[in-house]
This record gives sequence, C-alpha cells and structure tokens, in this order.
Amino acid sequence: MNVKIQDDKKDKILNLDAHAHVYTLDVPMKGDRLYSPKEEAVPETYFSYLKDSALDGALLVQPSFFGTDNSYMLDVMTKAKKTQGAPTFYGVVVVDPDISMDEMRAMKAQGVIGVRLNLVERPLPEFSQPLWQSFLAAFLDLNWHLEVYIEAARLPEFAQMVPFAGNLVVDHFSLPTSPEQLSENLQQLLALEKFTDIFVKLSGAYRVFPQDSFEESAEKCTAYAGQLVELLGRDNLLWGSDWPWTRNDTGQSYSDCVRWGKVWLGEGFARFPQKLL
Repeated sequence: MNVKIQDDKKDKILNLDAHAHVYTLDVPMKGDRLYSPKEEAVPETYFSYLKDSALDGALLVQPSFFGTDNSYMLDVMTKAKKTQGAPTFYGVVVVDPDISMDEMRAMKAQGVIGVRLNLVERPLPEFSQPLWQSFLAAFLDLNWHLEVYIEAARLPEFAQMVPFAGNLVVDHFSLPTSPEQLSENLQQLLALEKFTDIFVKLSGAYRVFPQDSFEESAEKCTAYAGQLVELLGRDNLLWGSDWPWTRNDTGQSYSDCVRWGKVWLGEGFARFPQKLL
C-alpha cells in the first residue's frame, strides 16, 4: 500500500533515501572520533543524485565524527526548505540526554524526526538513570523514533535495557552474522512487545560483510532482505544509500545503491512510512 503524507496541501507519496550524510571538512570534529573523512559530502552533489534517481528527498543522519554538533546538517535542512525545487529533508540527530525540551522542539520544527545512538564498539549508556528515562520519554511527545547502530549480538540486550516504548529503527540490516542470528534477534525484540513498532534499514551492506566488495556484500544481503520482509513486513523496511559511504568506499556509485534497493524491495524500494514522520 502506498504511504501518503500531506505536503503543501497536496497528497504525495514520499520516496526517500532513508540513510545519508552531508558534511564539509570545515565543521569541527569531535576529539574521540574513530574516523576522519578525507573528502567532503556537499549537499549540491547529493541533490544531483536524488534528482537523477527520481527521489523526493532524504532522511539525513548526523555523522558520528561531528558528535552532538548537528548545526551543519540542520542548516542544510533549513536552507532546503527555503529553496524552491530542493529535495525534502528530514533529520536524525545525535544529542546528549540532558538536552532541553525547548531545543528538541526547535529541532522538530526544522524537520528532525529521530535521535541516533551509535553504540558500535561502545558500552551501553546508563539507561537506569533518571536523565535517560526522562530524555527517552520525551520522544513520545515529539513523535520521534530512536535509531540504534549496534552489533547484532548486542541488540537483544540493548532492547531489554533501553527504557523506550516508541518506534525503534535499527541500522544497516541489524548487522547480523548469520540468517539464524538475524531471525533470533528480531524475534526476541518482537517478543518484548515494548516498542510501538520496529523498523530496519536496508543500507550499508558492506558494513555487514566488510571483507567483500560492494556487489558481493549486496548480493549476500539479498537473502537478509527477504528474511526481513517475512519477519517485519515490507512497510517496516527502509532503503538507504548510506552515501557517501564513510569508511567503506568499496567502488560503488549512487546508482548502484538504487539498483540494489530495487532488487531488495522492488520498484517501490524508497517508499517511506508515514508513521515515522
């Protein structure tokens, strides 16, 4: 079923790239980053890819190397809103749990719809602290989702510990190591019955199979895509290009990512669910 939203008083099906980044090298990067990009990912270049692929826009994700300074991404989103013919952008930010409700409301007005936790190679936060509990509870008032990037083996523990009852979005196929692990992990999450809904991004196949080429990893993830359709349903899967493929430039192009999106999800590969907006 096609998902429609109200946009400038007209019903419109939104086809979005659900995972991409924009940045320049002028923005200060955080000191404890695990990666430093060598090339910029400027909006103008990305705009051209979206236009060539007949996509309406994207869900931009704050790059981890900028930490909680979301200013550049938010500025790109704000400028796009004011520019006729520009893509439609939503955003996922990275913030500290002591952020004020006023700051979060301001971000929502700019198009933010979620917060990302990058927990790969990092310990789980102290979710039992009141600060985290009140922070995550605020998401329900804002209709924000919680996006998590974490190793598949740790996903069930995270799901049990996090005090959150809204929409959960899991990055990059959930980083499974086998079909059995993928099925077991998601079944454990579904059995908890604590989240409003669970979504998985079909993006970054080369992060699932880092030893392989782009084509090889995408081919291997085709089986995972089919498995995810069976477990969660088509409307709970989000396609993302992961442009500009930070730390994983394995020779792919944007059109390659679009092509594999169609393999995994068919012609409606970029349809974005209204319940996340």
